[in-house]
Amino acid sequence: MELVGAVCAETVVQVADGMSIVIGLTGLIGVAVAQMAAATIVAKSCAQADVQAAIEAARPGDTVLLPPGTASWNRSVTISKPIHLKGSGAGGFVGHSRSLVAIGPGPKTFSTQPALGLQPGQTVRAIYIGNGTRFMEGSVIAYEESTLHLNVTNTGGSGSYGAWVLALPAQTTLINNAANDWGQAMIEVVEDTAGSVQISGIRLQSGTAKFGAHINLRRTEGGQPVLIHDCWFSHGGEIGRAILVMNTRGLIYRCSFDGGLDSGPPRLDHTAITLKWLGPEASRSWATPDTMGARDTTGLNNFYVEDCYFAGAQSFDFDDNSRTVVRHCVFDNSNLASHGAETSPDGLRHFELYDNIFLFDNLGDETLNLCRWLWVRGGTGVVTDNLMPDIKSRMWGDCDEIQMIVMSLRRKCRFAGHAYPVPRQVGQGHDGTRYVLDPLYIWNNPGQPRIGINDFEPDEVGRNLRSADYIKLGRDYYVGVPKPDYRKYVYPHPLRQSRASSP
Repeated sequence: MELVGAVCAETVVQVADGMSIVIGLTGLIGVAVAQMAAATIVAKSCAQADVQAAIEAARPGDTVLLPPGTASWNRSVTISKPIHLKGSGAGGFVGHSRSLVAIGPGPKTFSTQPALGLQPGQTVRAIYIGNGTRFMEGSVIAYEESTLHLNVTNTGGSGSYGAWVLALPAQTTLINNAANDWGQAMIEVVEDTAGSVQISGIRLQSGTAKFGAHINLRRTEGGQPVLIHDCWFSHGGEIGRAILVMNTRGLIYRCSFDGGLDSGPPRLDHTAITLKWLGPEASRSWATPDTMGARDTTGLNNFYVEDCYFAGAQSFDFDDNSRTVVRHCVFDNSNLASHGAETSPDGLRHFELYDNIFLFDNLGDETLNLCRWLWVRGGTGVVTDNLMPDIKSRMWGDCDEIQMIVMSLRRKCRFAGHAYPVPRQVGQGHDGTRYVLDPLYIWNNPGQPRIGINDFEPDEVGRNLRSADYIKLGRDYYVGVPKPDYRKYVYPHPLRQSRASSP
C-alpha cells in the first residue's frame, strides 16, 4: 500500500455490454490504495442497476463515471470501498441577483457578484427564490464585471421579482424514489479504512421518496473521511433531508442545496444536512475535549462544509455528538437549526460558523417566512465574521437573528430535574474528565444580529421556568468578545488537495 499520484495515461477497455473501463497508470491523489492500475468504469446508463453494477466492478482507487442523463431510482446503491462516484456535471448555483426583473423572453440584465466566471453561450437559469416555478432561462450574451446579460428563451410564471438565484443546468440527474424511511437513502456510503470515498458531479432530486435522504454517510471505526463536492441537492417533496452524516469527520464543498425550488415555494422545514452520530463510539464526543479551530490538528476531528450555496431551505441540523465547521457558504433565505440533549440522546457537541454570507429578500408579501438565522439548543461554538442582515418576515415580524433555548424547562423530554446547568445546555462542554462551562462566543458579525432567548410553548412541565434564567450573557455566552485562544482551521481544507480528484 502506498500513496499514489495523479491520473496519467488511460486506455479504454470494454468489459460488458454498454460498460467500459478506462485504465490509467495511477489512481487518486493522496489516497492510500493498493498499487495497481486505476480505472474509470463508465456505467451503461444512470439507471440504478447499471450504476450498482459499475460500483461492484470497481476496485479501490477507481472512478465510476455516470454518463449524461436522468434516471429515477426505486432502489438504493451502496458504496463501501474507496472509489469516486462521478457524474458528468451537476450544474448548481453560481450566484445571486437582487435586480428587479420582469419575467419574459428576450434580453435581460442582472446585477450579480463579481468573478462568477460566466461565458457567452452558457445556459443560465434565473430562479425566483420565493417560488422556483417562476424562472427565466437562456444563454449568456455577455458577463462583464458584475453584470449578466442573458437572452431569455424559456420562462415560467409571470411578474417582476428582485430575488434571483442563478443556476447552471445539470448533465447527470438522479431522482430519489428509494428512501422511504428515516434511515434510508438513495446512496448509502460506508467509510473504508483504505481510502476516501468521493461523490461529485451529480444532481440529486426528490421524487416520491418520503422521510429518508439522498445520501447517508455511515461511519467505520478507523475509516477515512468521505468527500462530497460539486453536487446539487434538491430536497423538496416529502424527503427528510439531503444528506445524513453519521460521523464527526468528512468534507462537503462546492455543493448547492435547495428546498425543492423546482416544484414551487421552498420547503423551509426541510434540512439540507443533518449531522447525527449515535452508538457506543459516539459517546466519546461528549466525553473528550473540544476540537474547535486549530485544536483539530489533523483536520479529521470535525465535519467540514465549505463553499456551498443554500437556497430556500433549512440548511443544517446540528444533532447528536456533532462537531461541525461551516464556512465560506451562502445562505440565501436559508437558516440553521440544532438539537439539544432534551429531545435527542446526546445533543450537539459544538459548531463553528464563520466567514459566511446570509441573504434575506425582504420583498413584502413575497417575503419568505424565516424566523431566525440560527437556533442553538445546546453545546458550545463560535459565530464570527458572518454577514447577518436583519430578518423582518411576513409571518414572524422583526426576528431575533440568533436564538437560544433550554427546551426541557417547558417541554416533557428525556430527563427531569432543572438545576443549573441543565445537562448539555448552551454553554456546556467537557474537558475529558468532567462537564465544564464552555461559553458560546458571538463576535464581529456585520449586520449586528440580535440575540434572543426563547422558550418552548405551551409549558408542558408547568413550573413556569424560563431559558433566560439558565442562559446568561457573560457566563454561558458572550457577544462582541472573541473566544480566547481561538484560531480558525486552515482554509480551504487540505483534503481538497490531498484526497480529491477532479470534479
